Amino acid sequence: GLYRTSRGKHEGGDAHWEENKLNNYLDSEIRLTEVQEHICIELTDDKDQCHSAAEELEEHFEHWFFNERKQERLRNQKEGETLQEYICYNRSKVCCPSGHFGADCQPCRGYPDQVCFGRGHCSGNGTRFGNGKCVCHEGFGGQDCEKCSSTFKSEGEIEIKLNGKIHKLPEKCYQCDVSCASTCHSSGPKGCSVCKDGYIWDTTDGCIDVDECSKKELNSCKHSSYCVNTLGSFKCFRKCLETLNTCPKKQSTIELIEKCSKLQADLENRLHLKKA
Repeated sequence: GLYRTSRGKHEGGDAHWEENKLNNYLDSEIRLTEVQEHICIELTDDKDQCHSAAEELEEHFEHWFFNERKQERLRNQKEGETLQEYICYNRSKVCCPSGHFGADCQPCRGYPDQVCFGRGHCSGNGTRFGNGKCVCHEGFGGQDCEKCSSTFKSEGEIEIKLNGKIHKLPEKCYQCDVSCASTCHSSGPKGCSVCKDGYIWDTTDGCIDVDECSKKELNSCKHSSYCVNTLGSFKCFRKCLETLNTCPKKQSTIELIEKCSKLQADLENRLHLKKA
């Protein structure tokens, strides 16, 4: 509304006359009414909530329009620059400035330049809620997201100055290979500290998948089923009836095999019902 009414309706004609008329209009009740009429006009959703909030805050907005807004001009600020601070932060107290959280709008850890070292966000940022703790991006951990999480490995190092101190942080964090049980010292299967269950250490390739289907003692599949190896594990599937020509072979995809096994079970159930 402020932007839409910033030029008034006095363009064309004598420039001096236009300027005087515009200055009178900019601070007038006429413009205030027109600004209020434009509130919520561009919204497609939640218009009722918007109008309800505008009605509740009408008195505060009018005070800002006739008083605080004039102070913007004296400070050479852009018109409307202080509106959010005045209405949302100071009067209605429904939100906080960016980098602040909670009922009293406390600063987030590392505010203003290094909130969570740029590797996460502050819980409750910009709201009157949250506890201000850092919620780290994937791969990062620690109170201030200053290190890699347990299943990630650091690579490189950078220095960041905060509160007069130099902090050394990992330049990047990468995830341990899927074959690693927990930690790793480098990327890939050769970087695992310990292999996960279902994997075995190979001097050339690192942690490699165990083919449980290669030996009977490595899997628990019954005689009436057959084994299909998966990464880190295996699956047992029912053997299909010989008359079921649509059944896939062993090398078929697991999805097809599962479909076949369900069909097999359904056929056996029907045969049982017929015999009964």
